[in-house]
Amino acid sequence: MTTLSDADFAVCELPPTLRLLVEVAGIPATLALVARFGGTEICVPAKFDPDGRLVQVVGHEAAQRLVARFQGDIGYSK
Repeated sequence: MTTLSDADFAVCELPPTLRLLVEVAGIPATLALVARFGGTEICVPAKFDPDGRLVQVVGHEAAQRLVARFQGDIGYSK
């Protein structure tokens, strides 16, 4: 199976909102969000929940960064 490494990924080709997510949470977390939720809006909780769905999708550290930065709804598209 071929995997996409950080070096192979052209962040500049992403839509602006996805570039922002990459900046905040990193490429792996952003790709996990897109894989899980597609081109829908993501509701970033106002408080960090270590057992929440966001942590399950992107991991503890990325979820903390997303909550600290957005604390509300964020939309993105593929």
